[in-house]
Amino acid sequence: MRAAILKTIDNFLIDAGSRLQPYQCPLDDVGQRNAIRLMARDNIKRLIDFQKHDLPITHDTYLKVFELRHRIDDGYE
Repeated sequence: MRAAILKTIDNFLIDAGSRLQPYQCPLDDVGQRNAIRLMARDNIKRLIDFQKHDLPITHDTYLKVFELRHRIDDGYE
């Protein structure tokens, strides 16, 4: 289950668009896929607000934030 959540998050981060889509979850079972997407969505919300946590972020994370917000805050160059 953790692997499916992480893969769903990774798929969202590298995919165009601002919404988590069903195809981004690697599971075939619709019920499980919906549950995984809900958990991934909650984690994505926390992850992309990286100024409020000290978790490591990837290039995909801050590029997704830029895509969603069309800007990078806090004086980054």
